[in-house]
Amino acid sequence: MSAPAKPLPIPAAFPFEWPEPEFESLPVHPFPIDPKSRLQEMSQSRYQMPPQYRLVEAVGPDHARRFTVEVLVNGRVMGTGEGLSKQEAEKEAAREALARLEDQLAD
Repeated sequence: MSAPAKPLPIPAAFPFEWPEPEFESLPVHPFPIDPKSRLQEMSQSRYQMPPQYRLVEAVGPDHARRFTVEVLVNGRVMGTGEGLSKQEAEKEAAREALARLEDQLAD
């Protein structure tokens, strides 16, 4: 049986100075929030309901299909997006909806 581990010594002071200017320039969120998540948060807080995504169109052959999606916030179409996947189209629609909602808030 080995001897019990000794506790690590506690340093008297932090070993280096924090780079204040660099620290202040960091974004508020420690990681970027994708547009769908941001729209979800905004819609939930303002209207107590999540946004709804509606497939408008899917064109082209299976290997090169293009999707068009609308996003509804509080029952109104707020954005339209296109992409090579439904997820990509939803992100674009959410990005457009966020821009419109932020414009409305600024007015």
